[in-house]
Amino acid sequence: LAERFVSVDSSPSKAVIRGEMRQRVREVLESLSSTDREIIVLRHLEELSFREAAAVMGISLEAAQSRYRRAAVRLHELLTERPIE
Repeated sequence: LAERFVSVDSSPSKAVIRGEMRQRVREVLESLSSTDREIIVLRHLEELSFREAAAVMGISLEAAQSRYRRAAVRLHELLTERPIE
C-alpha cells in the first residue's frame, strides 16, 4: 500500500527519499486504528468502490464514506506532523 502513495522517480537520491517515504507511510499506516487502516486498504490496495468496501465492512455506504474521510484526514495529519527531511 505504501508503494501506491509514493511516486516512482529515477535518480539515486530520489530513490533513497522514496524509500524513506515508503517506510514513513508504512509506520503511519500501522499506527492507524484497524478500522481506519481497513478502509484505506480496501479503497487503495484492493481498489474497491465505497459501496463494495461498505459491503465488506458490513456498514452503510455513508458510513464507509465518512470513515474513509476521517481516515484520510488522520493519515494526512500523521504524515505532515513529522515530514521526511
